[in-house]
Amino acid sequence: MKFGNLGRYGYLINTEHLDEVKSGYFQHMRFAIKLSTYGLINAITGYTHAFLPFLFPNTPHRITMRQVELAEELIAALKGSIEAEDAEREKADK
Repeated sequence: MKFGNLGRYGYLINTEHLDEVKSGYFQHMRFAIKLSTYGLINAITGYTHAFLPFLFPNTPHRITMRQVELAEELIAALKGSIEAEDAEREKADK
């Protein structure tokens, strides 16, 4: 079930999400908590740095880069599994 179409940004509710990202519940929860924790720390250090520029001069940037690395690793793994499934499907169709 999908509800609340946000266009290219997805849906507010998507009960097919775990299947779409080829993840189990706890694996997905671990990744989401990890990424969200980075986001929370990034917000705290970013706001602190905005008012006190001598604190955390590079921390928000480094955290953001780590979040990007994590997302890219996940996307690469997901792309690899999708390509493998497509290859198996094509082989089965022949």
